Amino acid sequence: KLDEVEVQETVAVNFRVNSAVLSPEAKEKLDEFAAKTENAKAYTIEVSGHTDSTGGEAKNFRLSQQRAEAVVQYLAVNHKIPLRRIVTPMGYGKTEAVADNTTAEGRAQNRRVEVKMLLNRGMSQSSASSTARP
Repeated sequence: KLDEVEVQETVAVNFRVNSAVLSPEAKEKLDEFAAKTENAKAYTIEVSGHTDSTGGEAKNFRLSQQRAEAVVQYLAVNHKIPLRRIVTPMGYGKTEAVADNTTAEGRAQNRRVEVKMLLNRGMSQSSASSTARP
């Protein structure tokens, strides 16, 4: 059961065109997310960066990785989340669109980083069963 995880919290933060700079709104969302990790046990954080379909493939992969790394740095520096809790961040470029890239609104939704807090079922079940014993 150690490889079984369940998504506990999810947040998506968006970016301006060609930017990996966190906006004040993005920082606020990450602050709220980080607050939920304070009392959590047996969790890891998955960070995935994404772009819209404009620009070349290599550039989009690089930009999506930079966005993911900006989020990791923010969480580690500002919220002291240990890097051992964060799975290696990954930039997916334009490969995982969540909206239509033919519209400005859709492209804006695709310029994002998704952050997920994953709870390890094996660890959380074993700690629950150990506390249930007399």
